[in-house]
Amino acid sequence: MQAVQAVASAKLVPEGDAKAIEDLTVKVQAYATAWGTDVAEATQYVSTLIGSGLADNATQALDLITVASGKVPAALREDFLEAGNEYGQFFRTLGFDGSQAFALLVEASSKGKYGIDKAGDAIKEFTLRATDMSASSVGAYKAIGLDAETMSNQILKAAIRRRPPSRRSCPGCCRSRIRRRKPTPPSPCSAPRSRT
Repeated sequence: MQAVQAVASAKLVPEGDAKAIEDLTVKVQAYATAWGTDVAEATQYVSTLIGSGLADNATQALDLITVASGKVPAALREDFLEAGNEYGQFFRTLGFDGSQAFALLVEASSKGKYGIDKAGDAIKEFTLRATDMSASSVGAYKAIGLDAETMSNQILKAAIRRRPPSRRSCPGCCRSRIRRRKPTPPSPCSAPRSRT
């Protein structure tokens, strides 16, 4: 009963489709039993993967986490799946699909929780810095012969195209950030002081 409620409330299948709910419930429950995961948590992982665009549907999301769960040490499995939850949107923004994102995190898990966190943080920070139009980011683009505004907007537009259709126009999404922006000036505190 708990599994059915978790799947139904997460809206992972068309509302009112009893057969689809039943089929997915069986799969989620099987995963949770096999890997010692709470049914509600497993459902949340699936929902987040779909929402971030790393999976097209619940079946694909379950396949991803099932395969990946068998490749990481049991002690790191929860950390691994939480990283997928936390960093999924940033992986997708940079063009990773679900298999590629999980492969990178699986490889990072060889260095333990530290490795997983570092890999996820690196993806997140690069995504943010590549689109923030700060003075340092503009300078970095310029140093390699690229225009910061053009590159930033290309990344953000690509991120929108990769979103599920239902989330492409959601409030607060990156579409609102695509506009002509001025580089953020450096803080006066960072300017070198003149010596007297």
